[in-house]
Amino acid sequence: VHFFIILFTLIFLVEMQVFVKTVTCSKTAENVYSWESSWHSRHTVDIDKTVWYQCYSEYVETSPTGRATCTRRGWEPNPLCKEKPCTTQPHIENGEMLSDMMTEYDHGESLQFRCEGERTTFSVTCQSGEWEKEKSCEGKCAQNRSRRILKDCNKGKVSFQKSF
Repeated sequence: VHFFIILFTLIFLVEMQVFVKTVTCSKTAENVYSWESSWHSRHTVDIDKTVWYQCYSEYVETSPTGRATCTRRGWEPNPLCKEKPCTTQPHIENGEMLSDMMTEYDHGESLQFRCEGERTTFSVTCQSGEWEKEKSCEGKCAQNRSRRILKDCNKGKVSFQKSF
């Protein structure tokens, strides 16, 4: 009886191996430019293996080490690459930033600005590490109501005007 139980168990395990899918990860991940050279000739990598990768120039690696691991759920981290963030605040001549200052802004994030002496606002948007301006304050002059100070924005000169 024990012989048949052992035999049945072995047959069952062998047949189950046919149905078990081998997990691999493809090197056709989105926005990845290059992979570890030792893996260059292969099209897949086995589960639990970790490899180096590099994103296209307009993207950054989401892994701080630039390494990805093949898991049952696919590559970790996921996604491997993201669009470059903006790492500086935009400079708008004669403009005032109304949004919170941060050290980094994600792709697609917008900041609100207002030109000096105006009430309407406009936004600038981070696009792949660069600020895309929808409006500019160039040529706008700030006016101080109490002394009627006019600023020549293009030359940086300040002139006074008498009130009548």
